Amino acid sequence: MCSELPESLLLDNYQSLSSIQATETAQVPEQIQQLLQQYAQLFSTPSQLPPSRAANHKIKLLLEAQPIKIRPYHYSSIQKNEIEAQV
Repeated sequence: MCSELPESLLLDNYQSLSSIQATETAQVPEQIQQLLQQYAQLFSTPSQLPPSRAANHKIKLLLEAQPIKIRPYHYSSIQKNEIEAQV
């Protein structure tokens, strides 16, 4: 059975991710800045986790489960060369 992470760890991770800003305020158009200021409460850093839901979905992992080992699909050399050229 999967153990749950402590709330403080989840909040710390969320806050560290939300503190990363990709753009500076000077680069954001004035209309967007006004919207951000108008709805500042929506974009503020959360101080707690969201409320409990009626159904909390979980993926239950088996302790003895192993990664799936399957052979990759074999392409002909022509197909393989074309795939490598396109990628």
